[in-house]
Amino acid sequence: MVSDGGYGEAEATFFRMVAKRLGLTVVASVEWDPRAGGYAALASGIKRLRPDAIFLSGLLDSNGGAVVRALRGRLPNATLLGTDGFLPISGLFATAGQAAKGMYVSLPGLTTGSIAPQGRFFVRDFAATQPGQGVDQAAVYAAQAAEVLLDAIAQSDGTRGSVTRQLFTIRVRHGIIGDFGFDRRGDVTPAPITILRAARGGGANSVMSYQGAAIVRVVRPPRSLIR
Repeated sequence: MVSDGGYGEAEATFFRMVAKRLGLTVVASVEWDPRAGGYAALASGIKRLRPDAIFLSGLLDSNGGAVVRALRGRLPNATLLGTDGFLPISGLFATAGQAAKGMYVSLPGLTTGSIAPQGRFFVRDFAATQPGQGVDQAAVYAAQAAEVLLDAIAQSDGTRGSVTRQLFTIRVRHGIIGDFGFDRRGDVTPAPITILRAARGGGANSVMSYQGAAIVRVVRPPRSLIR
């Protein structure tokens, strides 16, 4: 497991915890220096551990693409797994080159192509108002959040505290992103994660763009796994 020691460290911590619960062996946890001129020594050290897969948690802006390139050069057959910090896919290819091909990247939530029918209707109708532009995943979630907040306000007594309490009681059925509610921490449940596999560069460069990747599957981790 490799992290940039900053943005990626929190996700790396949870990865270690969940890996243990799943019975996976984390052979080492190392950090890369975002200011380093190269990562050949880092990749050589990891190669000596003979990992089956390498989990990368960090940012492209932290030199993540160069780390991918170095690891692929030393471990061509190892599976590379990256967090959403390795998006957009176009940026991954721009910084890692063809070493990015085949890398798996996780995307929180659903894509516009994997949402429920109600969501696809929203995307179709909203796209009609945005000629020449695609509908970003964030726009879908923003629309759903607006609907939920308006419902909570309508059910409240008008105070901030009442609105918050109502949010915790809401259970959405057939919404833009499907069926969901909120747990006691305010997190959406279920909380799907889309697994992507990088295929080509040249897509959109918006922060969370997955253009250039194939959708491998959507997973819905049980809450018990991450508590």
